[in-house]
Amino acid sequence: RLGILFKGGGSLDAISGVDTVAFDKTGTLTAGTFEVRRVEGLSNADLAMVAAMERSTSHPVARAIVEYAGHFAPPATMPDVKTVAGYGLEAGDWLAGTPRLLKMHDINVPELLDDEQGTIVAVAAGGEYKGCIILGDVVRQDAREAVSRLGLHTVILSGDRQPIVDAVAEEIGADRGYGDLLPGDKAEYIASMQRDGHKVAFVGDGINDAPVLATSDMAVETADAVIHSGKLVKIAEAVEAGRRTRRIVKQNIVLAIGFKVLVMILGLFGLANIWMAVFADTGVALLAVLNSMRIFSMSRGHKE
Repeated sequence: RLGILFKGGGSLDAISGVDTVAFDKTGTLTAGTFEVRRVEGLSNADLAMVAAMERSTSHPVARAIVEYAGHFAPPATMPDVKTVAGYGLEAGDWLAGTPRLLKMHDINVPELLDDEQGTIVAVAAGGEYKGCIILGDVVRQDAREAVSRLGLHTVILSGDRQPIVDAVAEEIGADRGYGDLLPGDKAEYIASMQRDGHKVAFVGDGINDAPVLATSDMAVETADAVIHSGKLVKIAEAVEAGRRTRRIVKQNIVLAIGFKVLVMILGLFGLANIWMAVFADTGVALLAVLNSMRIFSMSRGHKE
């Protein structure tokens, strides 16, 4: 009814104890629909080559570049494209990805790119920097409300550059933003928070997030909870659903044990009868079921 799918009871129980929520940025806090804002230093032939490389991946940035450069003729021959996770693409002597990818190959990148307020795809060929593509993304409208409703410690973990992540963190009210992270770095950060005693949930859209989803306290293999509507405010409802379920489970345990102990004590003094014993068994089980049904009042109150 809430539009939230939990993999099992363990997942519902785990989310009730979460004290920190880590968000991915692209496609999660942002719309994930990039658009090319400008191109610097690249010819039409260069753009055609980059677009041909980007067709090998379904990343939102790649789709935006392919759409933008779609009217350019593709190269006559296309080398095998290799994906370097968290960095970009390699095809022969062509590189297209983050400035870090080019620096890994000892290619000088203009320092002015460090101050650029947008997602950068730097391009190099033959060991020389050729130019870059600047793309923009938009923060989702419900991101700030989602962070506010959670009322928990919130951080952003992103592969984007630190200035972009800082700007998004400030805009949505997150406590901290960490940029320039590879997928493995995100997983390590989650692990470090767990070592400090935090219960962490990671919220991602599934693109390059498998390692960190598998590390967070909210996952067994990948995601243990799925928001069907994609609305970020549903995360707070998922946490509240877990907490409310846990409270009711505790009430049922106290109710069941309490009645049974009471009837046992009465039995010791000869004050219990068969009907009290029946109620302590079947009757208490029925009361527990009825008490559990109070969870539905929450889902009716938030029904879309």
